[in-house]
Amino acid sequence: MVEEIIRNPEVVYNGSILEHYYENYQPNTFYDFYFVVNRPRNISYQDKILLKQNINQYNNNSPWSDTRKIVKLEQAHEHGLARKHGIQHYGPVSKIKGELELQRLKKVFLSIDKNGYNPNDYNGHIKGHFIKYNDDYRFLITNGIHRTAVLCAMNKTKIPVVFEPNFPRVLDFNDLKNFPQVRNRVFSEQLAEQIFLSYFKDNGTRKAKKLGLL
Repeated sequence: MVEEIIRNPEVVYNGSILEHYYENYQPNTFYDFYFVVNRPRNISYQDKILLKQNINQYNNNSPWSDTRKIVKLEQAHEHGLARKHGIQHYGPVSKIKGELELQRLKKVFLSIDKNGYNPNDYNGHIKGHFIKYNDDYRFLITNGIHRTAVLCAMNKTKIPVVFEPNFPRVLDFNDLKNFPQVRNRVFSEQLAEQIFLSYFKDNGTRKAKKLGLL
């Protein structure tokens, strides 16, 4: 979406790639969310029941989430909009929410393009944590997705980040059995393993192609 903004700063939400994304990626279940490209293998009956669970009932749906809070659709959520308007990660979203997300991206791009990137302008650095598989790793962003998108679209090859406070800095595959929602028996080790490794098998390109975004 930011690349589209760079090409045309006057782009509107209607007909944009962001609207297309929200219309084409609307996961209702864990299966829809985690396995757009790769099907889960050799999972138990209990796992199949979990994969059918409505992912929109909860905040924090990963095996390494410290809590799983039930969502109330009327409660204030991102930028003061009620949760029923949707969330930034996937559709469906209301037109109000879609417009808001586009304007956030535009505002961040115009600011960085004009003044450069200063984390203090955004109340601090982009935050997140690592997941690690053998000698490979990914940095999962928990705060600062819009800034990251803008900086990447502007071809910045190095982005300063900090660790998410009060959360493990590194989640190691070899310690998977101790992830909170595995320990609580929400996710089996086998299913948690496949979810964890999905972050290493695809950089998002195959998913984007399947959703018609490339």
